[in-house]
Amino acid sequence: MPDVHVVDVNVRNMYDFAHCFLQNRKHPGYIAKTDWLKKRLLEGLIYKLLVTDKGKWIGFIEYAPAAKAWRAVKAKDFMVIHCIWTYPKNFRHEGYGRKLLDECIKDTKNNNMKGVVVVTRSSPKGTFIARKDLFLKAGFKLTDTCSPDHELLVKKFMKDAPEPKFPENFDEKLQHYKHGLTIIWSKQCPYIGKSLGEIFETLKKKGIKYKAIELKTAREAQAAPTPYAVFSIIYNGRVVADHMISNTRLKNIIKEIGL
Repeated sequence: MPDVHVVDVNVRNMYDFAHCFLQNRKHPGYIAKTDWLKKRLLEGLIYKLLVTDKGKWIGFIEYAPAAKAWRAVKAKDFMVIHCIWTYPKNFRHEGYGRKLLDECIKDTKNNNMKGVVVVTRSSPKGTFIARKDLFLKAGFKLTDTCSPDHELLVKKFMKDAPEPKFPENFDEKLQHYKHGLTIIWSKQCPYIGKSLGEIFETLKKKGIKYKAIELKTAREAQAAPTPYAVFSIIYNGRVVADHMISNTRLKNIIKEIGL
């Protein structure tokens, strides 16, 4: 396997790389992520790449202190991992994911924070959220769960630190969206921007009325009605998609809910 090194992304070098393996720099998703990332890096977000000795990047990790995190979790003074990804598949199970995770753990300790948390899913088919195997092997423990299969894993560095939790009022928050179709989205993930235009166009062609709400701050994301926070589709107060979906999946959802 190739030798690798870690690159710290900042506002000066961020234009040298694709974002989250989205290569097309003219794509709406790439443009949206660039705009989002520049602002977040100035707020304290940390984004690191794993790069080979030949300049090919094969992985990344994105995380932020809880106060600036874009996940709906209660984890004061903890670091919150948004995403961790290695690609292509032949680079997985070679210790590269652990190398990225160790970077996060190191930064968390250097900042005298209480620990690291991450949202995962118990289903092996969970999408747009990291699989939990890596974290469990690194000593993370399950600290909370919420419907349908979200899990909050934590690695604490202080024994007396409070247990991070999911908010207890997701059902209450969903009542704010109990009439019609609502799409909650943000620029945090470039793959949201990749499909969002097609989704809006499909709804327009079918004459389906909807409300679109863009999350523009970490505080808004933390108040979202789903743990993943940065994308969801809600119909009459019920979550029908809790992560980014394709236009094809949207069409199936429309049939399922009778629109």
